[in-house]
Amino acid sequence: MTIADNPAGGHPAAVPPAPGTVGAVLEFLEMLQIEVESQESHGPRHCEDGLACANHLCTEVTMDVRDRLAAGSFVDPEFAAALDVQLMVRYLRAVRDDALGVAVARSWRVLFERRALSITPLRFALAGVNAQVNYDLAVALVSTCTVLGRSLGAVERQDYVTLTRVIAERLRRHARERLGGTPDGAIDDDVAGLVGDVSGDATWRRAEHLWTLRGRPVETEGERACIDWRASMIGRAILTPRLG
Repeated sequence: MTIADNPAGGHPAAVPPAPGTVGAVLEFLEMLQIEVESQESHGPRHCEDGLACANHLCTEVTMDVRDRLAAGSFVDPEFAAALDVQLMVRYLRAVRDDALGVAVARSWRVLFERRALSITPLRFALAGVNAQVNYDLAVALVSTCTVLGRSLGAVERQDYVTLTRVIAERLRRHARERLGGTPDGAIDDDVAGLVGDVSGDATWRRAEHLWTLRGRPVETEGERACIDWRASMIGRAILTPRLG
């Protein structure tokens, strides 16, 4: 595995492991964190760089998934591990593609374009979770089932619910740690909204709909674009400073 600097001065061109394991993805996330925090191309913000903030939370979530796998918390560990890998590799590929000047999903672009702005670091982490949960996760569910040769059934749904609980728990904990117990109405509202998105059924329903569109690439792409657009609007709102 390597992390190549973007010649144009952007963030690292991550080349994710494929197909990969949770351990391999975690190693890559940790390597990416070190490199992003050491970059000066987006100013000397280091750990407050928008990508660094989002990547840090991705790393924490993946550590939690690894620990839950070891504890036997998932019904089907093969599916759960593959789903986490698919989800995180989608993120890593977005990082790589943006570094190389390749078009990325709108939901990730709103974060990448704003990563050097003076925005509360927690908001960058929330924007990353938004892109993953409100866009990538539905696509990752479909691709995981396709790779493993199975359908979106009861076992898959149960492990999906367990994964979303892991994400929601980590998101709440991350927010508490970053806020240091100090209430922040606007951010608290955004955290609560994202926890609701993570814990709800909308992502599963989107995945089920995408599943019915297999073999119909034009319709699939159109549906994915709609899901991405909605997620990008949420991300834009999260990263837009409140006035007053």
